[in-house]
Amino acid sequence: MNGGPDRPPAAAAPPGYPADLEREWQAADGTIVHLRPLRPDDLDREISFVTGLAEQTLYLRLQYSMREVNRADAERLLAIDYHDRMAIGALVDGPQGATLVGVSRYARIDDSDRADCAIVVTDAWHGRGLGTELMRSLGIAARARGSIRWMTA
Repeated sequence: MNGGPDRPPAAAAPPGYPADLEREWQAADGTIVHLRPLRPDDLDREISFVTGLAEQTLYLRLQYSMREVNRADAERLLAIDYHDRMAIGALVDGPQGATLVGVSRYARIDDSDRADCAIVVTDAWHGRGLGTELMRSLGIAARARGSIRWMTA
């Protein structure tokens, strides 16, 4: 059985993958967006997503200029444990398959109940409510994990 772009086949899901966080959201224009935790097999999607961001959007997210992302940087972004480090992706089906159009992340600060969080959305999706929905998804993930009470951006 193929899991499709939003659901991996059972054998492809990494250990601890929180399938309970997978859901769909419908944008005002009717576009269906698949929201789910990112996985190591999303590496090429992550690279395409970051390299497709406008220079200003990328700068606002990273706080420094970057021309391209290398595989090691993208692998580091996907080194998540689904508890202390989480990344929720927003994927839209297209002719080439599922495309990443937004990502929200949190990373626990030391052993505290606090986490740093960030959200970035492709420019074509600005102003459509996706950032808000990604923040909601991140809050749901943190709450479900039970140990993060505060997030700061």
